[in-house]
Amino acid sequence: MAADSSNSQPAAPTHRLEWEPLTPMMRKRLQVCFDHAQKLSAAGGNYDFDYASDMLSQCISHDPGNFVYVDAFLENLYRKYKNNRRGGGGAPSRSALKKAITKKEWAEVLTLSPAFLAANPWDVATLRPLAEACAAFGFNDVELRYLKSALDANPKDIDVNKHCAATLERVGQFDQAIACWRRIGELRKGEPEVDRKISQLTLDKTRALSGLGEDEKATGRMVKNFPGEQPAEQTADAPAAPAPAAPAPKRQIELTERQKLERALSDDETNV
Repeated sequence: MAADSSNSQPAAPTHRLEWEPLTPMMRKRLQVCFDHAQKLSAAGGNYDFDYASDMLSQCISHDPGNFVYVDAFLENLYRKYKNNRRGGGGAPSRSALKKAITKKEWAEVLTLSPAFLAANPWDVATLRPLAEACAAFGFNDVELRYLKSALDANPKDIDVNKHCAATLERVGQFDQAIACWRRIGELRKGEPEVDRKISQLTLDKTRALSGLGEDEKATGRMVKNFPGEQPAEQTADAPAAPAPAAPAPKRQIELTERQKLERALSDDETNV
């Protein structure tokens, strides 16, 4: 099923929206959820993927610009579906999401989309609007992460490649944008736009390297293994990964991961 915007490329955002800042209490609750999901993942094997997904879904719904949360959410789902590139089905009705996309209610798109990715993390009809929503809020790293997943689903999709190229150009990642256009040229021989865009991007890259532009430094954390180019080096401005959980006290009564989470969340509420 194609996204409503699949046949046209998204326009660059004219102004940046602001996501409501998290309260200290909410930030702590999300960290607890993230830590428990990471503990499950670290155990390896066929752990409770759905439980981890539920925990990480809360994280990305409340803090959608957090690259670490989003990456963990997607990686957990990749393991669940054994990288089959099609997910497992069972997504909810898309009516509310379609309405939000049509009206460009980007905050609503960010809130609703995790439920659809939980059913299929390679769902291009969800990933591309999600990337647009991230662009509206200036979540550049997360935007690229979602686009990578869309490109992984079908590297030969012309529209996805153009979307990736436009985003990479906007954030100053010229080599990767050029790689996307070269791939488009291989897929669609004689495409007149390809040579023009590659020439333009090559010139833009030269200007940037000459000190005439600093756009290529606009994003801190680059998405790993973006098709066609090696990932850029992470800068010092990239958001740090959440600190590891403190060592657990000596065990007296063994609790399940779900019981530990419920206790931790309960402690947060009583300590406010």
